[in-house]
Amino acid sequence: MEDKLGCLLWFRLLPEVSNDIVETRKELERLAAHEETDWKHRNKVLWLWEGDRNTRFFLRWASTRFQKNLIKKFKNSKGALVTMEEGIQSFILVHFGHVYASSRPLLDAIAKGTEHLRAGVDFSMPEELPQPYTALEVKQTLFQMAPLKSLEPD
Repeated sequence: MEDKLGCLLWFRLLPEVSNDIVETRKELERLAAHEETDWKHRNKVLWLWEGDRNTRFFLRWASTRFQKNLIKKFKNSKGALVTMEEGIQSFILVHFGHVYASSRPLLDAIAKGTEHLRAGVDFSMPEELPQPYTALEVKQTLFQMAPLKSLEPD
């Protein structure tokens, strides 16, 4: 669903796509709420099943999970660590204020998140892509692979 929404957002200026975007967002929100409800039910079952029999273990497990998921510090745009509660609150307010004040928040966030990724395919190679593979290319690729590694997504 997220991939579908991402594709639709690229074509959001077309009038026939706007209804699809709204419907996809509603479906994505419904699925997220359903998933959250499922997790609540699972946690309740886990609590009843393991929590009552072994409270010390269960509480230690829950508090460890809480500590692992707790946000204790941020790195701000200048590279400095923000650790105090007030600093974290102001950092979050400034960050999301900037994101929502932007005229293109989604595109800006995508650009910032992908700026460190190397491009696997660019638009300058449309002639090369449909060409058939040669036996030499396949052989070189296979011999360059480590025996227990999977291929990269590009």
